[in-house]
Amino acid sequence: FIIRKELLEGIQQSKSLKTLSLDNFQLLWGLEMISTNSSLTSLDLHNLEMDKEGAMALKQVLIENKTLREIKLFECIKSMEVAEVVAEGLQYNTGVTKLVLCDIEGVGTLVQRLRNNITLTSLELYSLEMEKEEAMSLKQVLIDNTTLREIELFECIQSMEVAEVVAEGYLEMDKEGAMALKQVLIENTTLREIKLNECIKSMEVAEVVAEGLQHNT
Repeated sequence: FIIRKELLEGIQQSKSLKTLSLDNFQLLWGLEMISTNSSLTSLDLHNLEMDKEGAMALKQVLIENKTLREIKLFECIKSMEVAEVVAEGLQYNTGVTKLVLCDIEGVGTLVQRLRNNITLTSLELYSLEMEKEEAMSLKQVLIDNTTLREIELFECIQSMEVAEVVAEGYLEMDKEGAMALKQVLIENTTLREIKLNECIKSMEVAEVVAEGLQHNT
């Protein structure tokens, strides 16, 4: 099912549309038409057969649209080629505050481009089974990005090696990082060893981490 031009023109010209959710479409052309929409705040893409052309359209939306605040990408990035194009859009985006990524390829490439993003405050990662290299990208974002306030990781950390790398990034974030580590300590059911070397340097951070340890099972 290819998105028809008439539908996209309606979306492009809408003055009241807030959320656009596309599920199981063939995103082959035309998405760039919504880059000039002046009301859209949320874009939700599910199960799309996104090729490079579709990724270029999404990149244009990410760079040019000034009202989008939330992007959800579920099972629609299935090659590194597509991931790299979308990542360029994320790198230069100056409006999105929440990004949700689920079951996609190239998560390391996408996350890495968020290091210098100046608007993102919330990042949710689902079902990604990160390798060490991808965890290193996330660690660098945690250290370098100055606007992120909330990070959720669901079914992403499957090994101690990855957990340790991500934890190192969390702990550079002061109280926010401690809050994230607290969540890991409470919710993760597979961690068996935690090493905290020279990373807790205030009572405020210590108290938050202690709460996580208290409720860890």
